[in-house]
Amino acid sequence: MTVAKRQKIMYGILVVALLWGGWNMTHPRKRTVPPQDTSAPISEATSTAQPTISTEVAASLEARPWGRDPFSTSSARYNAETTLRQPAKRSTETRAVSWSLTGIIDNGATPFAFINGRMVKVGDLIDQARVVKIEKQKVTLSHNGNEILLRVNKG
Repeated sequence: MTVAKRQKIMYGILVVALLWGGWNMTHPRKRTVPPQDTSAPISEATSTAQPTISTEVAASLEARPWGRDPFSTSSARYNAETTLRQPAKRSTETRAVSWSLTGIIDNGATPFAFINGRMVKVGDLIDQARVVKIEKQKVTLSHNGNEILLRVNKG
């Protein structure tokens, strides 16, 4: 599509929008307002009664698959002290550990390497392995007494 054709289309849309806006400004729609019920006294209409929820409805909401309301602090299951003081549980399962070296920065003073998306230097721990040496094209890790040599992935 040429530039001239796109401009013609845009000008056409602009003209239609202006005509439609002009028509709506000069011919406003007739709005119908539903009649209001004025039979109730004003004091009843402006009551500040709080909505209540039955225990059956509350129990059914608690049984939903998404669980309890995350913003509610009135639940008996919520206890800030025990939540904050419990240490994180560590998994006893062993998982396969792999490392991916994506880059090395050697500025002369302290070399850095990018392993598994994290920037590390000599002595840092990355996924249960200690960084032993960072050279121009490779990084040496120590994991469970074994030395692992990582080379920069060329791609």
